[in-house]
Order: sequence, then structure tokens, then C-alpha cells
Amino acid sequence: MSNADCWNIDYIMMNTDPVSTHLSIKDITDLEPPGGLMKFYKSVPWLHLNDARDITRNTIQYSIRLLEHREGTYNLGRSYYVRYLNSGITEFYEKSNTEISYDTLARLTDAFSAPFVRNDDSKEGNIEVVGYVETPAEDQHKQNDTTRIILNFKDYYAYDDGTPNMGLAFPDLLPKEPTWLVVSGFTHPIR
Repeated sequence: MSNADCWNIDYIMMNTDPVSTHLSIKDITDLEPPGGLMKFYKSVPWLHLNDARDITRNTIQYSIRLLEHREGTYNLGRSYYVRYLNSGITEFYEKSNTEISYDTLARLTDAFSAPFVRNDDSKEGNIEVVGYVETPAEDQHKQNDTTRIILNFKDYYAYDDGTPNMGLAFPDLLPKEPTWLVVSGFTHPIR
């Protein structure tokens, strides 16, 4: 047994009809949960979230699979909402529509305008982002038209990236040799 022995089976169909009747699966699937919603950050401290609103990415991606074999295009609607799990507040956002071809895998990018905010005094917060596909009921297996991710924010010490936050040099106090005296990360006034 190894990692190569793991299988992910999307569909198992038992059908006694001729093969030609079930080569096409009438199902629209959103394949991947929304990810990368905070630019290049995985998380930020919960108490800093309101000050860090500009880190929110401005796009959300959908990976859509439509396996039905036929000619033409399909008008696919999709949208997303953000739910603040601590307070129960849910914000719905604008719906987008696109014509996609049948029997295709489409990667679609829409505007993502939800600023993540801290709207209570809790010690940590959970924000759920849900992307979903809107189709007529007869065209959709509803169990796979929605993807979600829950972002967990805690208050923690955010490690520095190695660059000084504050620095001060005293060129008049230095000897004439090529040596520098640099003070960084100070908290007390220099006397």
C-alpha cells in the first residue's frame, strides 16, 4: 500500500441500457474551493483584520466541468457569498453569467469584492467563503454545485519578515573609517 494506491472516483454508474445512452453525464460541477483570497497571505492576526482590508484579492476563480456531449453553449450563472460564522452575518455578491461550451473544462475568473472585516470583539473568527453555480434544477446535481472554504483567524504574534520596521543611523557620530553604527527596533529615546 502506498500513495499511488489512492483513488478518487467521481462517478460510478450502473446502467443496463446500451452504452450510447449514458456516455454523456448531464452535470455541471464546481471542482475547486475558493482559494488564494488574501493575495499572498494564508492568514493575518484576527485583531489586525480591519487594518488589513487591502490584502483581499480582487478575483475569485471557478473551475467548472460540464460533461454533457452535445453541440452549442450553456448559459452558466455563478456567484459567491461571505458568511461571518461568529455573528451569522451573510453578505451576497453579484451574479456573473458566461456562455460555456458543452463537454468542457472551464476556468473562470470573476470579481471578488468582499473585504474581510472583524465585526465583533471575539478572540478569534471564522469566515466562510462559498462559491456556487446557478443552474436550472433539472440540469444539476445540487450536491456538487457549491464549493466552500472556512478561513480561521486567531490573534497571534505575526513573525517579522526580517526587514527593520524602524531604523536610525548617526553619520555625525561615526568615525571617519568605513564603519557604520545602525540602531534598529529601538523603543527608548536615545540621549
